[in-house]
Amino acid sequence: MKTATLDQITSQGEVYLATLHAGDAVTILQNGKAVALLIGVTPKGSAPRPLGCYAGQIQVSSDFNDPLPEFDQAIESPL
Repeated sequence: MKTATLDQITSQGEVYLATLHAGDAVTILQNGKAVALLIGVTPKGSAPRPLGCYAGQIQVSSDFNDPLPEFDQAIESPL
């Protein structure tokens, strides 16, 4: 991640735009302290992740959909 002052960004804007296009962020400093973070935007035409791209990498426990014990207690207790 690069850091720059507002004066540097103003005078060397193309350098920092290239940094953003490359996917890196730029922290803007004022008096040596970070005050803002510039990040590039993802183009609207970028391809979405394909379905199933995480297949086999995620495991869900067999009791995932079972009610939580707190739910059973709330149902059984009188109002």
